[in-house]
Amino acid sequence: MQSNLAPFQWAQDKRSVFLTVNLPDIKDEKVGLSENKVTFEGKSKDALWTNELELYGTIIKDKSVIEKSDRKLTFTLAKEDTEKFWPRLLKGNKRHHWLSTDFSKWKDEDESDEDDKFGGMDFSSMMNDSSGRDYDMEDDDQELENSSDEEPAVKESNEEAPEAATEV
Repeated sequence: MQSNLAPFQWAQDKRSVFLTVNLPDIKDEKVGLSENKVTFEGKSKDALWTNELELYGTIIKDKSVIEKSDRKLTFTLAKEDTEKFWPRLLKGNKRHHWLSTDFSKWKDEDESDEDDKFGGMDFSSMMNDSSGRDYDMEDDDQELENSSDEEPAVKESNEEAPEAATEV
C-alpha cells in the first residue's frame, strides 16, 4: 500500500507546540516522539498516511500529550525552553504543502500573558447560552419572526441608506 504525507496543522504558545492531524477515523496509528522528532503512521479512508517532522526546537517527551478523537489526532508537545517562541516548526526553511498554521490555537509572543491578565477566561465562550450550545443568530431571528408580539421584528441591515439628492 502506497503511503501519503499526513496533513499537519501547528500552533504554539510559550510553553507548548500544538500539532493536529485532521484525518477521520484513524486506525492502526503508530506515533513516535523524541526530543526533536515526531513520527506518525496511520490508516484513514482506506489509505496509509505517514509523516516525520524534524522539529526546530527541543520538546520534553514525558510531559507531552497525544489525544485521539473520531476526526483528528492532537499532540500537545511541551517545549524544553519555555522562554522563547520558535520562528518555525521544522528544522529547515523549506515550505511543505502538508503543513499549515492552526490560527484557532495560535498565540503571538506578546499575547501569551493575556490568559494570566484575565484569569484564563475564554471570551469566545461568552456567545454560548447556559446550556453550552453555540448562540445562533438565525435561530434568534426565527423566534422573533414567530413571536406573537404586535410589532414586527426589525432587522438591521449593513447597507448604507442612499444619500438624499440636493439641488445646487
